[in-house]
Amino acid sequence: MNSQFSVARLTPEVLTQIQHLEDQLRLDSNQNIVLIAYSDNSSESHKSRPSSNQ
Repeated sequence: MNSQFSVARLTPEVLTQIQHLEDQLRLDSNQNIVLIAYSDNSSESHKSRPSSNQ
């Protein structure tokens, strides 16, 4: 994987939202859907939007 990305640090609330979305996608698609969150570590992404997870 490109070193520009790292595993995202998520709040418990955001993690719960992702898990609910996974559940809904499983029901809608009848497939075992797993979502994975990464953060963009490039200098451009840090300039364009501040991160509240750091």
